[in-house]
Amino acid sequence: MSGLPEAPRGRTGSSASDGPPPSAGLHFFPTATHLRTWYEENHDRFDELWVGYYKKGTGLPTVSIAESIDQALCFGWIDGLKRSVDDKSYKVRFTPRRRRSRWSERNLKRMELLIEAGQVAEAGLAAYPGPEALKEVAGRPPRPRACRLGG
Repeated sequence: MSGLPEAPRGRTGSSASDGPPPSAGLHFFPTATHLRTWYEENHDRFDELWVGYYKKGTGLPTVSIAESIDQALCFGWIDGLKRSVDDKSYKVRFTPRRRRSRWSERNLKRMELLIEAGQVAEAGLAAYPGPEALKEVAGRPPRPRACRLGG
């Protein structure tokens, strides 16, 4: 046993309409290596992963968002919802990438670097649309950003 959170047997998870899972579904990883080990063991058995992050002021060891996104890309997953947990931490939801999901230019460029470094697993390569996708992204209009209304 590696001491890492294990995924339940069979693919599980909640739909986006169910909202965030209870805190029992939240996992804090001290390093990118710990997170990568989770993906190696569970990327094909789990429908979502809520990664917890400690805020800088806590001094607690935590994987960074950038490291988390890299590891997710390596296994064909993508980041999504970000939510506050408490005054010391927040969480981000990661899910397997859907076949026709839209890739950002940043993630496409990051994938190229991860592939060159030999870090991308077979599942990540299967999800990757290829270098030609960068040309398509450069030609499309930017995606509108959601705005929050004050109240």
